[in-house]
Amino acid sequence: CSYDAPVRHVAIVTPAGGDSHTNKEQTPSFIVELESAGFTTGCVIRKRPNNQQRMKRAAVSTSEDGATWFKRAETDDMPGEWVVKFPEGTRARWVKLEMQNQAPDYAHITHFVIYTR
Repeated sequence: CSYDAPVRHVAIVTPAGGDSHTNKEQTPSFIVELESAGFTTGCVIRKRPNNQQRMKRAAVSTSEDGATWFKRAETDDMPGEWVVKFPEGTRARWVKLEMQNQAPDYAHITHFVIYTR
């Protein structure tokens, strides 16, 4: 996307935050790959302050192999900061945020912090 700056992607997984902006899509998504598969307890996702109305219907899923996904949470009205707690015993190598837009639109986040133990 011409609005995106890939150099700022890595910081979205840190408390300081960064920035990531998708193309205009029906189901834009963000996927974080962890160093290794392990127990995950949840995540915090923060929208970029402008145009938050674009991101409403959302789902968070986890995967151990990158192919089989398990939905852990979903919402029809994603808040500016969404805190998601995973079920006890959740193991993951990948965590995905997927938007379900009514029509093709952009998605942008500043934080996608995953908690492990």
